[in-house]
This record gives sequence, C-alpha cells and structure tokens, in this order.
Amino acid sequence: MTITIRVDLTIRDDMVSEFHDMILEDQKSALESEDGVVLSFDIVNDENTPNDFTLYQTSTSKEGLLKHMKEHFYRWKPFMNTGAVLAYKHTYM
Repeated sequence: MTITIRVDLTIRDDMVSEFHDMILEDQKSALESEDGVVLSFDIVNDENTPNDFTLYQTSTSKEGLLKHMKEHFYRWKPFMNTGAVLAYKHTYM
C-alpha cells in the first residue's frame, strides 16, 4: 500500500532561494536514486506567498518512506536546524 506525506513549510525570507535549490536536488535524488521507492515528489510554491511550500511525496510503503528519510541526500531536515524553517507540519495521507 502506498503512503503519501504532505509537508507544509514556511521558510525564512532570506533563505527561500537556498531552500528552493536544496529541495529541488532532494526531489531529483529521491526520484532517481531509490529503486522505485519514491513514486512521486511534488513541490508546490504559491507566488503570492513565496516563503510557503507544500511538499507531497508518495512512496511504495511506510517502510520505504522511512528509508528515504535516512538517505544521505535527504537534506531538508538538517536545513531545519539552521533556523531557516519558521513552521512545518507533516500529514500522512
């Protein structure tokens, strides 16, 4: 059974560009590197609120999603420790 995680993020204004570049690389790596574990990875960013992002990631299973979160290219979590993430919320769907 597939699992989708939705992550809503608010990024500090001065870090939006860095976050955007980093999350695009995470998306590319996840879709190319994981033997089909990550089925889709969508990034939504409204031009009216450029520091708000929503990520939708669908994996083959919860175990696959947890594996992905431990991969070396999974960089947005450490990015949170920089203070650049003002708010975030995970929702499993």
